[in-house]
Amino acid sequence: MQKLPVILIFAGAFSLGNSSLFAQTQQRGEVQDQEFVIRKDRVLTVPTQPRSFERLPVLPQPKGIGEFNYSVTPFFLTIPALNLQPTALEKVYRQDRRELYNGFIRVGYGNFASPLLEGRYMSTTADPFNYGLKFKHQNFGEGPVGAAQSSESHSVFGLDGSYFTEPVEVFGGFNWAQDKYSFYGVDPALFENPDIPFETANNILNHFQIHAGIRDIEKTGPISYEGKLSFRSFKDSYVAKENEIGIQTGLKFRTNSDWSGKIDLNYFHTNPEDASYAVDRNYFSIRPRIAYNYEAFQFTAGLNLVSENDSIAGKTGDFRIFPVLKASYQSLMNLGFMVNSPVMYSEIPISVWSMKTLFSVQVSSC
Repeated sequence: MQKLPVILIFAGAFSLGNSSLFAQTQQRGEVQDQEFVIRKDRVLTVPTQPRSFERLPVLPQPKGIGEFNYSVTPFFLTIPALNLQPTALEKVYRQDRRELYNGFIRVGYGNFASPLLEGRYMSTTADPFNYGLKFKHQNFGEGPVGAAQSSESHSVFGLDGSYFTEPVEVFGGFNWAQDKYSFYGVDPALFENPDIPFETANNILNHFQIHAGIRDIEKTGPISYEGKLSFRSFKDSYVAKENEIGIQTGLKFRTNSDWSGKIDLNYFHTNPEDASYAVDRNYFSIRPRIAYNYEAFQFTAGLNLVSENDSIAGKTGDFRIFPVLKASYQSLMNLGFMVNSPVMYSEIPISVWSMKTLFSVQVSSC
């Protein structure tokens, strides 16, 4: 049934074509008989094309460059084996220091008639004795007021030395200083009057000090120590004078852990005298300390035990206690931070403590 419309359409098209052809033939003046056969049961078939399942043939590969053959000719050279002698490289981590000089001397002259003479000398070796000395004198012959009436002069001379042995160092020295001051604005004739308390127009102050001590050198063992004995004397052109004897000792303990301890003992006896008084003063102190290091932190706690017989108005006793607390931190960037409470004050023998605390913060860069 589906093929019928197709056949009819085909027949119609064919008849139209013949009619047009017949019309053209009539126009040419000739008519012919024709017969048309229409078959409805005819089936057009197309033969099946067989599929080829065979693989494509492998094309021959192009041949590349042929093999190369090399001939190696050995060469034998009569060269001795290399003998290396390596040495360690010495790298200089510090800059070379300038040449050392044992001392210097300086001479000068300035206004107000002021000559200057100064010199220092120090031995550059310390095996086994090391010493150094200094001196200086500067005189102002004329002052700003009254010329010679306001003159002054200053002189200093000192010597220090140390003797080194394998475990300890013995040290000592002395120092002398003199200062001269002239008074001005006063009639010189008044110095001849015994009722005037002045004895001379010039006041010369003399100061003399000597000290000696011993201390360990290594400071890495379980115990370090140091002891020092000193004497000081002062006198002027009038009746004022003062003598002082001092003893200072220190002992430090180290442990294998992060704990350490220290104790200092100081004693001074002084007898100042003047026209109106003459007293004897004694000062004695004991300062124990305990320190603990935790990484970059350091904590210190201790006491200052002081006994003195100074005469001060409102004084309640001769014995005092000063607790000390300190904490510090040192970073790797040479920046340090410290919190210190050095002034915690109490008076004894009374039973009630009056305490004052002063906290200080210090930031330092090394």
